[in-house]
Amino acid sequence: MAPETTPDVKIAAAPFNNENGADLIIRSSDNVQFYVHKLILSLASSFFRDMFSLPQNEGGDCSGSLSTLEMSETSSTVDSILRLCYPVNDPAAINELVQAVGPLQAAIKYQMDEAINIMTERFKRFIPLYPVAVYGLACSPAVRSEILAGLAARTWMNVRYSWSSSLGTRDWKDTAAGETYANSTYIQNATAGQLYRLLECMRSKKPPLKFLVNENAVGLNQNVSDGNRPAVDITRFSDGDIIIRSSDGLDFRAYKIVLQLASKKFLSSIEDEGCVQSRASEAAVPIYCLFEHSSIISMILEICDPSVSATEMMSIGDADVMHDVLRMAMKYDIPKVATLIKSWWSSFAKEDPLQSYFTAVRYGWEGLARQSARATVYSHIENSYTPAMEHAPARSYHNLMQYHHNCQWEMRNVIHTICPRPALWGTLSSLWKADADEPSNKMQWNDEVTAIVGHITKIHSERTDFNSKEYKSRIKLSITELKNKLSAVKLEF
Repeated sequence: MAPETTPDVKIAAAPFNNENGADLIIRSSDNVQFYVHKLILSLASSFFRDMFSLPQNEGGDCSGSLSTLEMSETSSTVDSILRLCYPVNDPAAINELVQAVGPLQAAIKYQMDEAINIMTERFKRFIPLYPVAVYGLACSPAVRSEILAGLAARTWMNVRYSWSSSLGTRDWKDTAAGETYANSTYIQNATAGQLYRLLECMRSKKPPLKFLVNENAVGLNQNVSDGNRPAVDITRFSDGDIIIRSSDGLDFRAYKIVLQLASKKFLSSIEDEGCVQSRASEAAVPIYCLFEHSSIISMILEICDPSVSATEMMSIGDADVMHDVLRMAMKYDIPKVATLIKSWWSSFAKEDPLQSYFTAVRYGWEGLARQSARATVYSHIENSYTPAMEHAPARSYHNLMQYHHNCQWEMRNVIHTICPRPALWGTLSSLWKADADEPSNKMQWNDEVTAIVGHITKIHSERTDFNSKEYKSRIKLSITELKNKLSAVKLEF
């Protein structure tokens, strides 16, 4: 007898349309019911094996006498992964990459080892046709396949065998990096770090050991090591009415009212998580247990102290420590701390604009991202890396490289009007420095002009003699022109 259905629910195709012997119903996101067997699912998937070992009738509906498990995948995807688990014919041939994405992601999600192996082999067939797309999908959180990423990257390296400097062409889309990003929207699934490793593979022709992660990265992609942490002062608030206990077992006295004023969420969220030790008596001090290290808690408490000025706090810590402090501030919604750390990063932009840019992208600081991007235009960034790229999307790296490329073209054009002949631009740079007599101009010239010319020096090799009197006025006028042109270059955010 065919199973009954409601008007908005359909029954899957055979063999998943037979309720006789089935002990579970799987319902897809588009309301198609599959009659399945827990034993087969348990053998094929450790996810389902663990699920079925738990007490039943939790988290599922009931359809007649059978429990119903709602799945977020479409009926097409559910049908494919079930056929890979059952002793029946495999799913119909997959002729388009988009058809293979859902089944592979579902197989990984539900820990179906054999289905993962089969779908990975099918994915490999698309690499010669869509290497960048497969690379992006392999990097996505739902797939994360080092095998597919490596094969796709090597294939694209061989397809796009030539790599030229971004200054070799005016249109960004015609550069190797621009063409790579525009090749497939799936590359947007990657992080900036993963896109960097793909482009570095093309530049150097030496694929890294891993594409999904940078094993050599230190600092911003991990917690700060104890040896690099700042000193901790646990006696600062010795008469506080509560205790904040760190993950490494240090106790800090604090004033409850001060923390409540600093953040409405801080103490209440700890209470909601059940991380407050009950008091043995009314006179005992309550203990709030946190997962953060003592060095980070110490800085948070110090910043929340109304008697501490922002100037005092700006001189402490380094980039790694600031990231840990900022993460805690955002977790517990402490505005004062977040604002102070953002100001610290603004001062750090000139020292390390690349790291500052990706940090700003990560936390949504558009103004700081633009400031940092502007600071990168005076140096090479094609082969520059920072661990902060592992926490930023590939789109942000593409946008920065495109902005950098367009700014360098504007620089090149302006300087070309000063001396249209090929030149060793260091000669021109020395004239700029020599003519910067006025103190008010010196920093402007050194920062804005000398840095630009110093970069262009690496591009040209023929020497041309310059007449300083002839070029002096034109050089001065070019500074204003260059600033205006750079200001007009857009950075997507």
